[in-house]
Amino acid sequence: MFLFTSCQAARGWKDLFKISLTSFLFISALFFASSALSQNLITVPFNNGFVGLNTANNAADQCYYFSGVGGLGWTNVQFTQNSPTNIFVAQGNDIIGSVLITDANGVEFTIPGFIKWRTPSGNNPSTMVFSPNVGSTFTLTTNGLNGASTYVINDLTYIGLTFNGQTLTISPIPGTVTGNAATNGLLDTLNAYLASFADMSIADVSVNEVAGTVTITVTISTSVSSIVTVNYTTSNGTALSGLDYMAATGSLTFPVGSVSQTFAIPITNDLLVESSETFTVTLTDPVNISLLDPVGIVTIVDNDVAVEICNGVDDNGNGLIDEGLLTTYYADADGDGFGNLTVSVQACTAPAGYVINSTDCNDANSSVNPSAIEVCNSVDDNCNGQIDEGLLSTFYADVDGDGYGNSTASIQACTAPTGYLTNNTDCNDASASINPTTVWYLDADGDGYYVSSSVSCTSPGANYNTTGGINGDCDDTNAAVNTAA
Repeated sequence: MFLFTSCQAARGWKDLFKISLTSFLFISALFFASSALSQNLITVPFNNGFVGLNTANNAADQCYYFSGVGGLGWTNVQFTQNSPTNIFVAQGNDIIGSVLITDANGVEFTIPGFIKWRTPSGNNPSTMVFSPNVGSTFTLTTNGLNGASTYVINDLTYIGLTFNGQTLTISPIPGTVTGNAATNGLLDTLNAYLASFADMSIADVSVNEVAGTVTITVTISTSVSSIVTVNYTTSNGTALSGLDYMAATGSLTFPVGSVSQTFAIPITNDLLVESSETFTVTLTDPVNISLLDPVGIVTIVDNDVAVEICNGVDDNGNGLIDEGLLTTYYADADGDGFGNLTVSVQACTAPAGYVINSTDCNDANSSVNPSAIEVCNSVDDNCNGQIDEGLLSTFYADVDGDGYGNSTASIQACTAPTGYLTNNTDCNDASASINPTTVWYLDADGDGYYVSSSVSCTSPGANYNTTGGINGDCDDTNAAVNTAA
C-alpha cells in the first residue's frame, strides 16, 4: 500500500497518513516491547471500598466509603494489572497495578500505584489498601458528603478495595481504618478473589471489507447469578477510524445466565488496493466479572483487485505487465507525421520518433506521405498506390521528324520524351513529306503539268502526286499535250 500509481492518486493522502502512523506505531512498539510482550490486562471489580488520608504505614484517617451510605458517590471501582500470566503477580512484596474509579460525574480515572497493606490485620482481610504512585494527583467529583464538591487523590491518600461479599466498617464517617503490611498471603487472596469470578473475553475476528459491518462477540466463561456489564471502545491499529471503520464506544449488559453478547461495528468498503489492516476493541469497567482477555483484534481483509494501468508495472500481480493496454507505434524517420508499417514498437506512450499511424509509403522522404499533393514526377507522392494519377499527358511518336505524331504509337508521361510530341495527325510516320501539310497535285497524264492541287495528309485520289510540276495542263488525258508541246 506504499507504492503509487497514476490511477491511484486519489488514495495518496490516506496512504501517506498511514505510512506516518505505521512508522510511529512501529517505533513505539520497539520502545515498549520489553514491557508489553505477552502481557495480559487482568481486571477485577469491587462494589465498594474507601478513600482516606495516609496517616501511617498501615493506617488511614478521614475515610469515606466509595458509595452507599457514607459514600462519595463513586462507582465502578476496579483493580487492573498487566500480567505475564492469567493471574496477578507481585514484584517483591508489591502488587503493582492501577485502580479505576468513576466519580460522581461519571468520569473514570485510572490511578497507578501498588497494594501496600490490608485490613483487618491477619490472614483473612476484607480489604486491600492501595497507595497511589508518588507525584500522582487526581481530582474527583463527589456528592458533597465530604463537605466539598471534589476530592483530591494523591500520594498522601490511601484507597481501600473491599472484596465483594466482605464487609468493611468505618465508624464514624469519616473515620479511621487500620491494618497490617501486605507481605504475606495477600497475593494469594487477590488471585482467589479473581478466580471467584467468571471471566470475560472478546474474540479476535477477521472480516472482508465488502461485508459492511463486523460482528464482535464477547463471552463469559460460565453463567453467573448477577447482571454483568462491561464497556467497550475501539482503537486504531493500521486501520484508521473514519477511513477504514467507524469508531465505536458503548456498553454491554449480560442478563443473569447470559454468557454471550454481540455488537456490530461499521466497516468502510473503499476502492483502495491495500493489505489487511487491523484495529482493536478493548473491554473495560467490568461489573460482577473479571477480565482476562479484554482486547480483541479485528482484521479487515481487502476485497479490491488492482486495476492494471499502462505504467511498466505488473499492477494486478498476474505476472504480466500492461497486458491489453499497450499501443503500437510506428517509426517516423522522416518526421512527416506518418509512420512506417514495417518498423513498430508497443508502448504506453509514443517513444521519440514514433507515431500512432502506419500509412507512410516512403519513410525516407518527408515529401511523400498520405497528405502530400500528387505531382507529376514518376513518384507515388500521396501513398495511394498510384503514380502521377490524373497528371500524365499522352505523347505520340514522330519517327520521320516532320513534327506530326503517329496516333498508333503513343506513351503517357509528364513531359515529351525525345522523338515524341503532343499531336497525332501524321498519317505516314515513315515519310517526312507526308503529313497534314502535304500538297497533292493532280497530273493524270503524268506529263509534269498538273491541273489542280489540294492539301491533306492522305492522297485525295488517283493520279495525285506530291512532286508537283507546272501548273496548267490543257489536256490532262494526253501527255503530249501541255503548255510545253
